[in-house]
Amino acid sequence: LAQTIQVSQRKGAPVHLELANVGELELYRLIADHVMWKTDSIGLNEQELGSLYHALGGRKFEYDQFKAPLLEVTVESISYIFDWVAQKASHFS
Repeated sequence: LAQTIQVSQRKGAPVHLELANVGELELYRLIADHVMWKTDSIGLNEQELGSLYHALGGRKFEYDQFKAPLLEVTVESISYIFDWVAQKASHFS
């Protein structure tokens, strides 16, 4: 998958990652560590946002808060994930 991303990016094609509810935080962490930070966009729903947020170490919000999240929960979680991605990408650029 990482090689496919590299080839697509060399050709100038944007890379989109669509997450699915996989149920295991470790799998979200592996995706984040190896793939997510190399993509141009990410698609996910509220529950996947909560799983990804927790997989990356987010602790401010509980899982239940992602069932029908308030705007604050959504914005702060996305900001947390963006900050994580930026740090990860800066280590490899």
